[in-house]
This record gives sequence, C-alpha cells and structure tokens, in this order.
Amino acid sequence: MRFIKKTLSLILIFSLILGVFSIISAQAAEQPLDIKISTNKSSYNYNDTIKLKIDIKNNSNQTLNKVKVEIASVDYGLPKNESASKTIGSISSGKAASADYSLILSKNFNGLNFFQRLILIFKYFFSPFVLLPKSINTSGKTYIKKTQTITQNGIPADITIYVFYDKPVSSSDKSDNNSNKKTDTPYVIRPGSNHSEKYNGDGATFSMTMLDVGQGLSILFQSNGKYMIYDGGGKATSSYVVAYLKKNNISKLDYMIASHYDEDHIAGLIGILNTITVSTVYTPNYPCDTEIYNSFISKLSSSGADNKHPNLGDTFSFGGTNIQFISPATYSETNENSNSLAIRATYGSFSCILTGDAETDAENDMITGGYAVDSDLLVIGHHGSSSSSSDNFVKAVAPEYAFISVGAANSYGHPTAETLSTLKSNNVTIFRSDELGTVICYSDGKKYWFSTDPSTNWAENSYVLSYDANGGSGAPPMQTGLKTYTISKTRPTREGYKFLGWTKNPGSASEIYFAGEKITVTDNTTLYAIWEKAAKSYTLSYNANGGSG
Repeated sequence: MRFIKKTLSLILIFSLILGVFSIISAQAAEQPLDIKISTNKSSYNYNDTIKLKIDIKNNSNQTLNKVKVEIASVDYGLPKNESASKTIGSISSGKAASADYSLILSKNFNGLNFFQRLILIFKYFFSPFVLLPKSINTSGKTYIKKTQTITQNGIPADITIYVFYDKPVSSSDKSDNNSNKKTDTPYVIRPGSNHSEKYNGDGATFSMTMLDVGQGLSILFQSNGKYMIYDGGGKATSSYVVAYLKKNNISKLDYMIASHYDEDHIAGLIGILNTITVSTVYTPNYPCDTEIYNSFISKLSSSGADNKHPNLGDTFSFGGTNIQFISPATYSETNENSNSLAIRATYGSFSCILTGDAETDAENDMITGGYAVDSDLLVIGHHGSSSSSSDNFVKAVAPEYAFISVGAANSYGHPTAETLSTLKSNNVTIFRSDELGTVICYSDGKKYWFSTDPSTNWAENSYVLSYDANGGSGAPPMQTGLKTYTISKTRPTREGYKFLGWTKNPGSASEIYFAGEKITVTDNTTLYAIWEKAAKSYTLSYNANGGSG
C-alpha cells in the first residue's frame, strides 16, 4: 500500500511538473498572433448574454492567411451556440482584426452538485490536462488557443477560443535554386501562361500589385521602372501604402489616378502626395463637397502635380504600358460610383481592366462604347458588390483571372454571392485580398504570372442574424455566414408578456417577422422581440352583510 501511495504521488508530481513545463514552453515560443479577449462584465447570471470580443494582431513580418476564430466551452458554462466560427481572412504584418460574439449562458452553475463542482474546479486549475472539445477540429491545423474565465455566483468557468491560421510560406519552402529569389514572398508561375517553370519576379518588366488595403482599393503598376497608382485605399491603410512604396524604393510616381472621390479610394492618395513626388494626376470631373474630397484637392493643388480631367477614349503611356480611359461616357448627378474613371491597361499582349466602383449602368456603356474591353485580368468593381460585375460585362471582358479588393469580415457582405456566382459560372479564377493579402501579377508582355496561388474561398463575406429577446429569455442562437435566413421557430418567453414576433427596430410594433418567414440582410442584422403585456386577472366579490343573494 505504501508503495502504491508513493507511486501515485510521484506520478502526480511528475504530471504537475510536465504541465507547468508545457505552459512555460508555450509562452516562450514566439507567437505570430497576439490575441486579447474581453467581455462586457466578469460575472454573469443564468441566461445572461455574454458579449465577447477577440482582438487579433499579426506580430509576424508576413501576411497570415485564412485566419479564423472558433469558440467553444470546456466547462459547465456552455453557451447555447456551443461552437461558433468566424472567418477573418488575411491579416497583413502589423495589422489587426477583431471578432465579436453574443453568447447565451445556458448553464446554471448554482445547480451543480458537489461532484460536478469538484470536476469544474479541477478543470479550472488543471486546464492543461483537459481534452479539447469534440466540436473543434484541430487536426493538422495551425492555431493558438486562449481561454477567457467568467464567473457565475463566484463559480469560475472557461470559454475557450481557437484562432486558426495558415503558416506563412517563405521562399526557402520552394524547391527552387534561384539565388536571386526574394526571401519574403514566394513567386510561382500560374496556369494560363503557357509554361510551368517557377518565376521569382526579379527583373520583371511589368507588374501590377493589388495592395492589401482592406475595404478599399489601391493598384500599383510598374512598367520598366516607371510607376503609376490607381486609387490609394482608405485613411486606415494610408500609412501602409506609403510604407509599401518606400520599402520598394519608389520615390516618384509618374502617374496617379483617382477613380472617384469616395474615402476608401482617395484618402490614401493624400498620404502619397504628402510624401512622394507625383508628376501627373488624373481625376474625374464631377462636383463633390465632402471633407475628404476637399483635403485631397487641397493637397493635390499644393503638391505641384499636373491635374487633368480625362475625356472618354483619352490615352497615355508610361514605360511601355498603354492606358485608355473607357468610362464614364457621361457623368451622373445621382450615382457617383458610376462616375469612376475606368481604364484598360495593356502591356504587350497582356491586358487588364480597372473600373473603381462603377456600377452596371457604366458597365453597359463600356460594352457599347466602341473601345476594347476584352482582358486577361479584371479588377472587380465596387469590391464585389452585386451592383457591379454584371454577367454581360464579365462575358464581354472574358477575363481568365480577377482581383477582388475587399476587407475581411466587412459589414457590407462583399464580395456578394451574386458576383461570385457570376465569376464562377464564367470560369474566372479569383484572387481575394481578404484571403490572400497583397497579390502581384507579373508579365513580360507575352505571358503572365501571379505571386501566390488563387483563392479557394468562393463564399460571400459573412452576414450575421442575431436575436435579442428584449427583456425576455430563450432567444434563438445567432446565425452567421448567410445572406438570406429563415426566421427561427424558437419563441422567447417573458413573464407577464405575450410574444408577438420580431422586428428590426427596438420598441417597434411594426415590421413584424414571423417564424418560417425569409429575411434577406444587407449587413449584420439584429431582430428584436415584440411583446404585448398580458392582462392581469382580478376578482370582484360581494358580501351581503347579513342578507342573501
């Protein structure tokens, strides 16, 4: 017996040492992602809503792709939506992203018996030995796991967060003996270019770069040492665009094109005009009186650059690349998106089209305008909005490939299912910045290559439909990843009230949505419960006070 006790004690001590060592080792290893978790409060009651925010920052020196957040509970505080997944996409070096959740605390910790509480305490203090929940598949994946402790009446429980990501690929991972190969990005020849040898981008006579500016657009051209930029992204990524130019030793731009005057297209151009010499700037000729427009025009005026308003069909050349303006045919007073300066760029036999945020009406004008639109590569208009990239336009351009510049988990749902379906049905291979980050297309005037493999994600960006019981309890779980939802049949309850239906407007008794109905959302939408206060029952009694009847 004494021998057994000693053996068990040694095993316990060894296990504790092993657990501590594994924790220290994990902390010592350099993590490419910094993850911070916050909640709206530290202590909750049964059926409370837990507002969970996960902030993620890329600390590595490379873009991390396919970043995805999954949450689960390994304790008795299991939310009703036990496993919830949110796709973040790509996070560039030094950039950050976040994911938000609303979870319902569906376990009453006070209802635990002695042994259940003992197990809970054991799990809390010895979490390294707790097995991963079956709902989260970690097999063969790269991830970082963190926990957030919450309490209910003093009893702790952990919500576990997994952040999955693809390991960045370095040039040393490629079986290529080229001594000039860049060390920060793998350059691989892609299908559609007639031969299969690898290509590292060194000495390319032409390149076209979709910069990772999130929910915006910025395309940088290089042609035999001459440079042009089409749009500069929004204010949030302005410093990134300037840093990218400086990192690549670009001290002068021969041409700049502002497609139109939306913030997510011209704010970054202001940063460029502040720091880099620009010779000629092409701008659309329509009135605008926004703060960002005024800042852009003021900086453009003081920069010394030559500002031109092009006419339809105008052309210019730089470094052997020819540019032609193919839209707008006329300027609209009501639709500024379709006032975007659209161009067709050609270098040798390679061609591409950029349309800014031009919508279907402008696309139809391009088809019938008498100028060539067929191209190898199409930069998808308006970040993949359903108001652009019509089937007729995609068929007319007939591209093999498409760039989609779009922000990860953006509130607009870009790119939309309609646009992706159009591209897929026309056999267009896509490169999404929310999945791949910055992407470069190279050409020698005959063949063309890309800096990375194409996107595999054909899903529209996530939409969220959530329910708020608005004073009641038992609301249906949050739904994600769709655009059209069927209203849940789950009915919330509230003492003293009758549930009537759902509405988009809190406190409203109109716009009621009923169970089984379809609802299409254009961004993340919350449905609020509509309640009718139930009538109370009263009793009126009579006393004949000595009489009868």
